[in-house]
Amino acid sequence: MKANEHLISYEISEEADGMKVVSIKANAFEKEGCYDITLPESIEYIEPLAFAGCISLENITLPKNLKFLGVASFILCNSLKNITVDCPNLICEAPVFRSCNAENVFLNFRTISSSMISSFRNIENLTFGDDVVKIGTLCANSKFMEDYNYTILETVKFITCKV
Repeated sequence: MKANEHLISYEISEEADGMKVVSIKANAFEKEGCYDITLPESIEYIEPLAFAGCISLENITLPKNLKFLGVASFILCNSLKNITVDCPNLICEAPVFRSCNAENVFLNFRTISSSMISSFRNIENLTFGDDVVKIGTLCANSKFMEDYNYTILETVKFITCKV
């Protein structure tokens, strides 16, 4: 389904035409004027570029059942202030939030790739949740460590580092 370009706030329902909604297709909301989008817990897949260029989108909370988050799903969402990715079963190796100026980011899934972290711009606060066990390329001497407030819990067992 393609979102109407005049929407300000949009809530995706759990069902459409009697079927469970489990996916947001590629480019579904690309360049839409939505400042708020509510995703149902039934969503398991968000395809690449699904929300690309949603320059008015301010907050996004991804559903707990999310399993796949495609490349550049939220690229150029410059107004994103708060991002919550509390999805324990998520597999995401791609840069998703490229060029997002998020103030507060909460990431909670098993393996957080270096491309996920590097896709953010100007994070004020970054928090990792209890389900995180591995974080890619995060070093004590990196620009990331110098520039941002972050919290790493004891559940994190591996932090890789390029030298």
